[in-house]
Amino acid sequence: MKNLSGLPLDDDIICRIFTFLGDLDTLKSAILTSKSFHNVYNSQSSFIRRAVVENFVGPALPQALQVVRCREPRHVDSETEDEDASETDERDSFSNEEIAQLVDNARMFRILEDVFSLRHKNRKFNKSQLTGVESLKFQRAMYRISLYCKKFPGTLTQNLDLGEEEIPATAKAQRIERKKFLSQLSTEELHRIHTVSRFLIEIIEWAQQCETGETEDLSDYLSVGPAVIYECYDEGSMQPLYDVLGCEDLPTDDLFEEEPLLAGFLSRPLRKLFAERNSKTLSDDSSHWDSILDEVQGQDDSCSRCEQVKGFDLWGRTTYKFLYQQTVDLEPGTGLVTLLKGQLSRNAVESRYFRGLVKKIPDAESIYEQVVEELLNSDYKQPEFDDWRADDSLCTDCLTKFLKENLHLWLLDKKIQAGDDVPKDDCWYGWNCRTQTHNADHARKLNHICEPTKGNVAT
Repeated sequence: MKNLSGLPLDDDIICRIFTFLGDLDTLKSAILTSKSFHNVYNSQSSFIRRAVVENFVGPALPQALQVVRCREPRHVDSETEDEDASETDERDSFSNEEIAQLVDNARMFRILEDVFSLRHKNRKFNKSQLTGVESLKFQRAMYRISLYCKKFPGTLTQNLDLGEEEIPATAKAQRIERKKFLSQLSTEELHRIHTVSRFLIEIIEWAQQCETGETEDLSDYLSVGPAVIYECYDEGSMQPLYDVLGCEDLPTDDLFEEEPLLAGFLSRPLRKLFAERNSKTLSDDSSHWDSILDEVQGQDDSCSRCEQVKGFDLWGRTTYKFLYQQTVDLEPGTGLVTLLKGQLSRNAVESRYFRGLVKKIPDAESIYEQVVEELLNSDYKQPEFDDWRADDSLCTDCLTKFLKENLHLWLLDKKIQAGDDVPKDDCWYGWNCRTQTHNADHARKLNHICEPTKGNVAT
């Protein structure tokens, strides 16, 4: 190859080196370091960019290409459409738009794989611990679901230009096409699709808990697709899902029964195919993870304190984020402030101050990590917890107990560190004082972050 770089190294070799880079950001940094490198890149930019994108997406590239090249139903002539679940030829050239979509999807699905690994493979690591084979199974299933959702987008019938008498026929036709599409895949692949779909439903359900403190079966929301579900994860909110469905709140169960394009979106055709193939039925217990995972680490782990076996329901440095997302401050519908001793959470002065402290923590999902670790590493926590450590794995009951017994001390320490006035005189009834809940002057005048010396001193 002609030497465009002006370097004592053949341009073909430089070009080849570029093709081994792992992502486009690294490629950009490399070609900006030298005009010579930039000249080589310009001579074969399409080839180099394609190779780097392939590296970033990984071996699930054929399925990834299917997703970005699938035409939206509204742009498809049903008489000429001939798409199925077979692989797209990845040797075709990539357009700039396809590259952008491939990179975005790969980035999102890699993060979702990290979450899947943390919650179902090994809870001690934030990055995926899946083997290469397990990762490929996961990624392929994720892209299969994306393609399915793109070809058959479920929506509320109120958003469709259909007469009431047309809806049943339309729903029936869609169910037939959905089943036909999935029937091209092997039974093993269908089980993996079911497993990854259950994981995506978990994501939707914690987003709902994070937002409302409630939980219910949200499996039909899978119709919005993995990319939207990722946005729900990223934002800790159901809003991306509402935006796609064109609603302002969760549709009720009755509404779903009247939404034939949503009900049983993926589970219905899967059940029918498994029955026809005499395969095992869909399972919602932990056994279905085996379709992706060859080995799981920590499923029989016990709490560092009470020694109850809790497995992936243990909380620690890597999983506090999911405590926030899954349980909304341990007690659904409440806030961390409610774990303060006695009546302190109803003391307008102290509860306002406490909430102000929590709001100063930049990332809401790191609230537990910061508060719990500061308490565990402190010298002011209750003596009975002296041997508790920041690397402990705690069950929900033990973590709740720890917070209830020490959270008020964290609040007091923060006030002292900030130089804020703490009333010199303690209220006789301490944190159990009822007057503090309705008399702001009393709440300000006396310190209530103290043990009661009168009244019910046991609580």
